[in-house]
Amino acid sequence: MSQYYSELSEKVSKKLASIETVKTTVANGELTIEVDRPLDEDMILMVVNSSGRTVMLDKVYASEHKTRIDMSDLERGVFIIKLYNDDYSKIFRVLLIR
Repeated sequence: MSQYYSELSEKVSKKLASIETVKTTVANGELTIEVDRPLDEDMILMVVNSSGRTVMLDKVYASEHKTRIDMSDLERGVFIIKLYNDDYSKIFRVLLIR
């Protein structure tokens, strides 16, 4: 069991290390998410408003290192962005101002 745990831990650590930097930019109602290198696996992008309601759900493909999301239909405010898959999760906040 110890060997299995060690191998699993090493696998997860490598996947987590595969994304070192996530850069977000909001301009003209468009959210751009850029990672420092292509992803190992497809990921889910979830946008949650300040009331806790999921307002957007999208897939980010492994081959892409930059994704643009149109947020122009959303009300201004603070949004929680979650980028995740089975092995990785990154959460950050975005302020949408008009």
